[in-house]
Amino acid sequence: MISRRTVLGLMASAFLPGTSRAGDLEPEFLRQQLTVKALPALAERLPKSPRALNLAAMGRLPGQYGGTLRTIIGSQKDIRMMTIYGYSRLVGYDEKLNMQPDILERFDVADDRVFTFKIREGHKWSDGSLLTTEDFRYCWEDVWLNDELSQGGLAPALLADGKPPRFEIVDPLTVRYSWDAPNPD
Repeated sequence: MISRRTVLGLMASAFLPGTSRAGDLEPEFLRQQLTVKALPALAERLPKSPRALNLAAMGRLPGQYGGTLRTIIGSQKDIRMMTIYGYSRLVGYDEKLNMQPDILERFDVADDRVFTFKIREGHKWSDGSLLTTEDFRYCWEDVWLNDELSQGGLAPALLADGKPPRFEIVDPLTVRYSWDAPNPD
């Protein structure tokens, strides 16, 4: 079973230009689950508006499923590498280093201090449950602000002038982090 924290995998992948059927994109390791209907079809696992990349226009080809990745996670600090290997990001950079939404449908930054994130409708975790604002609330209140789980306090990148942001749920698909001062990190 793919872990819940493997966010993108198949979910953020969109139908590739020139691909005739969703089944053409299914990896072999999921074939048995799909055959016995233990896993919904790819179209049912994708968000309403998945991020689509035109790889051909970029002079690229899609990757291949499979292989082995061996890593050594020596300390809690090394876990940050998992986002690199998993390639799951709320926001990322394009080839010209412009920030763009990845898992998010869109984001807005006002005065380098108010960051508003809109989740793609229908975006799901690998277990099929929806990615929601509750996931952001849980991360903020129950993990990052939990003294037992985050014994060193909030990461410095989350502080501006030594103060944390205010977190709010704007609507069922939107969250906002607001600092009193700009936060370039």
